[in-house]
Amino acid sequence: APVGELKDSALLWRARALAQSGRKDEALKDFAAAISLTRRDDVRAAALAQYVELGGDPVALRPKQDPGETARTFFGLLRKGNIDEADAMVGPPLRDLIDILDKIFDAEGLGEKSFLGQMVQGCDGIGIGKPVIDDMKREASLPLTIEGGTITVGMSIKDGRWLFTSIKSIGPPERHVRVAPPPGGMMGDLSRLSEALAEYAEEHDGQFPRQLSELGGDVRFAWIDPATGKKVDFLYRPGLTEDNSEDTIIAATPSARNGLRMVLRIDGNITQMTESEFIEMARSQKWTLPGTITEDDVSKEVQNNIAELIKQLGDGDHGRRIAARKALEAMGPTAWPFLEKERDNPDPEISISVRELLEGKK
Repeated sequence: APVGELKDSALLWRARALAQSGRKDEALKDFAAAISLTRRDDVRAAALAQYVELGGDPVALRPKQDPGETARTFFGLLRKGNIDEADAMVGPPLRDLIDILDKIFDAEGLGEKSFLGQMVQGCDGIGIGKPVIDDMKREASLPLTIEGGTITVGMSIKDGRWLFTSIKSIGPPERHVRVAPPPGGMMGDLSRLSEALAEYAEEHDGQFPRQLSELGGDVRFAWIDPATGKKVDFLYRPGLTEDNSEDTIIAATPSARNGLRMVLRIDGNITQMTESEFIEMARSQKWTLPGTITEDDVSKEVQNNIAELIKQLGDGDHGRRIAARKALEAMGPTAWPFLEKERDNPDPEISISVRELLEGKK
């Protein structure tokens, strides 16, 4: 194998050895180096997965200049006529496409006007939107507006910086055109939800919708449950505005996969975090979600009341069962941790009612 590939593998194996010996900080440093330096996709993916598993934050591995700033630098270079410097910010496969276009220009006698050179005059009319970043893939989608139309470019991290690597879509803004996510995908429609929320906020003075159905039409932003293949609605936190802190979570996948959740923050960034990190952050941000309410949050008096109501779910009188169910439903998140403990109650009347209450809580 080439020497470079052997070095990449050696760095990954050393990081694993350090992790197994309990030298966490050193292991994280080596995993980070393997992620940033390797030329092999398989090594990078393995190093990133283990970096996150060990507690590393993939957000910390982003280049200092974000995709939007990179785009501004790129177009700034074009305006100044620094074509070669701008050209160095383009990577494959987009690089291959531009090479083909340059050959076409050359064949038509426009060799002095390369494809990037042709873009110089239109730079001032290009608007740069909010990037959507996938830290686990080390990729980003960046919408650009040009004369009323949109181009979404794909970007990837290479040698510690963002490079333009693909064109994902071209056309006029069509908010309700949907492309089904692949079954089992961790992100599902989260990137498109981010774009729709940003558009909604722009049209409503920075206010996000009270519920996702307000985004318009019959569009359903959903995640595909990898176990069943069914669409499941995202968790969404209403009542937020663009003035909220950038790290505020506005939406998340409805459940964890392999112990990890994908979350969407106010600033449009999509990140992955462990279930415990998600629950801790959701609690700190006052989310009312399963797992964010604990028994310690509920007074003893209310706990006793809930226990009596749960017992009443198995009462022989139908009216008392219905009354107990309505009371527990009205308590909302307060009752969740106590209902969770009764999922497998030996009384089938109670266990069925409890499960139905819990299934309806989201």
